[in-house]
Amino acid sequence: MPTVYAGGFTTKKVWQIDPTDMHKVAELDYGGVISALTALGSYVYAGGFTTNKVWQIDPTDMHKVAELDYGGTIYALTWHEYTYIYIPGLENKSANMAAKMVAAGVLTSCHS
Repeated sequence: MPTVYAGGFTTKKVWQIDPTDMHKVAELDYGGVISALTALGSYVYAGGFTTNKVWQIDPTDMHKVAELDYGGTIYALTWHEYTYIYIPGLENKSANMAAKMVAAGVLTSCHS
């Protein structure tokens, strides 16, 4: 089933939405402002500010699988070639954080 994910400033939650009738299926409290969402493989990724963390979320039951402290505001998340997550932030730490995500087991490999 196709699914839509939403997150933002006020609720500080990731919502899982059924696009057939736009009802909320589930939610997960991120604990901070969400400025970025992306999906890769079997997971949804959320990032933002306040927490300055990237969360790996299992959409089957909307629980946090892993997290990575980016150390700064996250403005966007995107993926490339079904393997890499890029985190462009104000501090421009993408390559370093990708390497840390591999070390933490969040990603399988990265290129700097």
